Amino acid sequence: MAGIPGVGKTMLAASYAWACQDAGWPVIAWIPAETTDQIVTGLASLASRLGERRPDDDTPTAAARAKAWLAATTHPALLVFDNATDVAAVRSWTPATGATRVIITTRHGAFLRAYQPLEVEVFTPEQAIAFLRERTGLTDAEGAKAVASELGHLPLALAQAAAVIARLRIDYAAYLEQLRSVRLSENLTAESGDAYPTSTAEASCSQSLTPRPLFRSPAGYCRSLRFYHPPVFHWPC
Repeated sequence: MAGIPGVGKTMLAASYAWACQDAGWPVIAWIPAETTDQIVTGLASLASRLGERRPDDDTPTAAARAKAWLAATTHPALLVFDNATDVAAVRSWTPATGATRVIITTRHGAFLRAYQPLEVEVFTPEQAIAFLRERTGLTDAEGAKAVASELGHLPLALAQAAAVIARLRIDYAAYLEQLRSVRLSENLTAESGDAYPTSTAEASCSQSLTPRPLFRSPAGYCRSLRFYHPPVFHWPC
């Protein structure tokens, strides 16, 4: 799955993973894949959970055992490489045989040439307005259009916005006022080379402005986003 940051690649992959869980798949593994070390460490942890890791195995050896297990299994299994950056690294740790299905989420176009692609795109204006109407119950098309435009029609940002609007029971104009009050540069410092859309981060930060927030200020919520990541693994019993 490829697309710009904030378009919803990870959300789509996570939805598929939950569907696999509901279907009773015995193994579902979620591997952060920004670096080779993350991939190897994640697969080594998988080997431990599968009972394949031996006491004297180092991390690469254990990871190789997990890859071999995934390549040999005849039972349905899901392996997700999330936010992958290096085609060669992912390819070297992807099982080539077996019943395991592999999903790769990435913002890098090189993966589109290496694997069967599924490009995830932003909403059209019409889709964005319909999405907000369904999630919020508000029928103000012009207001929805303004919010959608402000957030670049990004599905993730729009989902965040709809959640705030529905929770606070406010209209689109009030949400936009709240959104524009978030000074992202003061609350969240981007990592070097990070191209994540500011609209998505601002929509996320605006969630702290609720009647019963988890954090006392938008700054506290925004800083917490630096450490957020979907669960690395899900293991059915």
